[in-house]
Amino acid sequence: MFTVNLHFVVRPQEGGFGKIQLDFSTDGLSSDFSVSRIMAECNSPAWKSVNEDLTKCDLIPASGKATLYVPSIASGAYEITFTFYDSSSIILYQTTQTI
Repeated sequence: MFTVNLHFVVRPQEGGFGKIQLDFSTDGLSSDFSVSRIMAECNSPAWKSVNEDLTKCDLIPASGKATLYVPSIASGAYEITFTFYDSSSIILYQTTQTI
């Protein structure tokens, strides 16, 4: 028996447009954490070329769910920072992801 280590590099398509839909669910979180707001921030100029400026998008979870939807954006990799707040605007969690 032998082991092979593989390394995959994900690359975005280099042309065209697509959409982004990220669904958030706060179901299953401890009762100690009540997320009342999610801020999604992306500094890429491409996020300003759609119908609205989505560089700072405030998502309010209704019934524990929220969706970030970008209907048309150039293909590519985008670094987005998600910040989760409680009802007193205290940061519960922050993460930066590439999508």
